Amino acid sequence: MKVFHHNDIDGLSSAAIVARFTENYNPDNYIMYDYSVPLPTEIIQEGETVYVVDLSFSINTVDKLKEIVGEKHC
Repeated sequence: MKVFHHNDIDGLSSAAIVARFTENYNPDNYIMYDYSVPLPTEIIQEGETVYVVDLSFSINTVDKLKEIVGEKHC
């Protein structure tokens, strides 16, 4: 499992909700993101569940979302 969340208070709160829902509190599974670098999709393993909370994708970054989901699902 990987959880990508924004690096602000509502992003941290969103990640905490996922942690509570999944009962997974391993900090290595939670990736704080700030839009200044590309989303590190290379850390996602094949078939892994991915949560994206409190992040927005634009026309310039939607390719990363497609990469996470897989082109065939978009």
